[in-house]
Amino acid sequence: MRRAMPLSDWTGYRINGLARRMREESDRALEPLGLSVKHFGALLALAEHGALAQHQLGQELRVDRTSMVALVEDLERAGHVARARNPADRRAYVIELTAAGKAARREAEKRLRQVERELLSALSAAERRQLVELLARLG
Repeated sequence: MRRAMPLSDWTGYRINGLARRMREESDRALEPLGLSVKHFGALLALAEHGALAQHQLGQELRVDRTSMVALVEDLERAGHVARARNPADRRAYVIELTAAGKAARREAEKRLRQVERELLSALSAAERRQLVELLARLG
């Protein structure tokens, strides 16, 4: 009978483990800012694309409608985003970054870059770039 491959030799196990550690360390780094990784994703998407309809932001983040409402409400309460009626569709909202949201995104980005540097410190800069390229190719 053939022996099973050890769990630690499975690619999915390794990727999942790194993703879990990355998420935990990232949330810990963002906690003093009152943010989570999901909040950062929203700030980053808005910084990249500009103002978005709430449903577009949800699609970009792959977040369901109910979770998106809560996420936007968190960011709005913190003063990081402003929500206004969409002039193209009065039933919908457009979400945009405020000056405080832009500053929070910049600080969060610095903290998350440090988390990445620490978690990927066993790799050279070229290997880190290659890892990102390989992951992008896979999906």
